[in-house]
Amino acid sequence: MCGCKSLYLFVTAVIGGAVAGLHIARLVQKWPVQVADWKMPLGVSWAAAIVGGILCVWGLSLLCGCCCCATCKTKKEQPTPPPA
Repeated sequence: MCGCKSLYLFVTAVIGGAVAGLHIARLVQKWPVQVADWKMPLGVSWAAAIVGGILCVWGLSLLCGCCCCATCKTKKEQPTPPPA
């Protein structure tokens, strides 16, 4: 994997983990959040924590090459042709 993709996956995983961590902290501490006149319900933090956690795990799994999706398994099972 080229360096650009590795850096992208690492940054995505770190940002996703930070988003998940901050929303989990908000849920535990019950921090109030207000945007203009709208008070954000805790349900929004549940959704954001789940999405952020998924992005973190997904980015790290792709970064370390331990992806378990069907497309990657198919590519791994196909033998590479010998160099000409």
